Amino acid sequence: MKTGKSRRESGATVTKPPASRRARYAIRAETAPRVREEAAPSEHRRTRVVSATEAARNFSDLISRVCYKGEIYIVERGGKAMCELSPVEARRCTGADLLSALTTLARPAEEFLAAVEEVTRRQPLIEPSAWEK
Repeated sequence: MKTGKSRRESGATVTKPPASRRARYAIRAETAPRVREEAAPSEHRRTRVVSATEAARNFSDLISRVCYKGEIYIVERGGKAMCELSPVEARRCTGADLLSALTTLARPAEEFLAAVEEVTRRQPLIEPSAWEK
């Protein structure tokens, strides 16, 4: 039977919902790993350095931060960088990237270019396919 009193009035304690009800990617401040932030030289994101012990204790939180927030972590052991946790992103190559890569490559030797041209000229012509008629 309900008496009409709220939980607080009846003296019952109010607790937080169990962890299973919380969003899986929600990161609580009290369990967040202690990190040292460093500016990444080639990226717009900040790189955070975390000890291997802290990474092991808070691995699930680190993975969530990497996955949902795009954060990057460097894991150190004994002050040495051991690995990096970063989001997996599809690499994209634009025409400008291709042009940049081709212009920075060393030019092939003239003998090689002449040999390629000679082989190309000697190739027989391909006969039209019977299917294209």
